[in-house]
Amino acid sequence: MSSNKCLITFLCACALLSSINSVFAQKTTSPSTGFPPFSSVTVPPVKPAQPPRSELAKRLDALQAANDLKGLASTLLKAPAPERIIWLTEAVFSGGSAMLSIALINDLWSSGSALKQAEPSAAAAAHRMAGITWLYTYEIMLIDGTRCADLTAAGARKTSFLTSFRPVLDYLKSQPEEVKSSLLDRALKLEATTSQKRAEDHYLCSGGMAQMNASLQEAGSANKTVGDVMKEGRQVPNSNSSGNVVQIPATKSFVPSFVGKDAYAAKQADIRASMRTGLLEILK
Repeated sequence: MSSNKCLITFLCACALLSSINSVFAQKTTSPSTGFPPFSSVTVPPVKPAQPPRSELAKRLDALQAANDLKGLASTLLKAPAPERIIWLTEAVFSGGSAMLSIALINDLWSSGSALKQAEPSAAAAAHRMAGITWLYTYEIMLIDGTRCADLTAAGARKTSFLTSFRPVLDYLKSQPEEVKSSLLDRALKLEATTSQKRAEDHYLCSGGMAQMNASLQEAGSANKTVGDVMKEGRQVPNSNSSGNVVQIPATKSFVPSFVGKDAYAAKQADIRASMRTGLLEILK
């Protein structure tokens, strides 16, 4: 991606910065670390999307409403970066799936990295926003994962997330303590803001043992053996040990199950109570 396109993408990403500042609605004093306060980052004013929405936004809205994860991922991948990042920002701040905040992290981090030489101040701001979104995503994975009937799904998603975005985590770990604290405070407030908007997360609660078992059962009904299914699966490196693991082809009919509020409310309260301490440990 050229630096000009990256700059355009970053300016669109500043919708996230604008949203963060409006959410917190408070003056932030910059710690004496060489980093400017968020309010000092000058960006063009970004107005919330107004009707009529673009055809792309309408298509993405429909896919999100239908929990069509495959269609949503495919459409986002093909979308122009500026349009994609605006839609993702709106979706994340409306309580969208962890899948969408992950996609937003990727766009923010990529934009910042591409702008590092040509626009260092813009690159730094994009990376800070990616850091906040990383912290927020980790929070909602822990909190909203308690709603999954299959807890192995949320666990697998969290492990994959930590592995895939190691550069962002390393960036967060490298920050001075007062900067870490500031970014973390913003992420915690963002989670509190979206907590009542977030619905059952089909992305977070799929991809675990329940889906694997459903895939095997579906294969069995088609007179396929476990060996046949293993052959159809895709071998990928095992991040936890040597050798490869086999990804079982996903069943098209699988829909994740969720538990009721009485089963997860207390767990979520406990997780929130220890979240700040836990995240600070991760960032050491």
